[in-house]
Amino acid sequence: MQRILALTISISASTVAWYAAIVSTLSALVAAYNVWRDRSRLKVTATPNMKLTGSVGPYSEDKTYVLIEAANVGRRAITLSTAALWLKKQRKHVVVVGKWQPKSRLTEGESATILCDQQSLDLDAVARVTVVDATGWHWHGRLTRTE
Repeated sequence: MQRILALTISISASTVAWYAAIVSTLSALVAAYNVWRDRSRLKVTATPNMKLTGSVGPYSEDKTYVLIEAANVGRRAITLSTAALWLKKQRKHVVVVGKWQPKSRLTEGESATILCDQQSLDLDAVARVTVVDATGWHWHGRLTRTE
């Protein structure tokens, strides 16, 4: 008849506590990374001296425009509200009146544009471009300087 050897493993309470602390810290780090990665982000750019080919809506092909583009580079949908140009010398915003094209609600990877008449603007005074979303976040970008 064969004897069965009994195998006993003893784990101390401090070992279990260390294991639980390491696992919970790693899971908290992974959760924090996921929150950081999944946040909403908007890239704002503005390009001056843009002309249209053919009249589109209220815009004329004889005028020169500043094209403001907002691109959703985050993972959350963003609804665009307002666009404005910050004039540093006068310390004021010039709000762009118009409609976001093709739409104001952007999901991941989409972009929208709005046009601003350049005729009455001093481009050297424009310090930055600001886009405000429906939740009140201000997203800033720079005016592309083209010569």
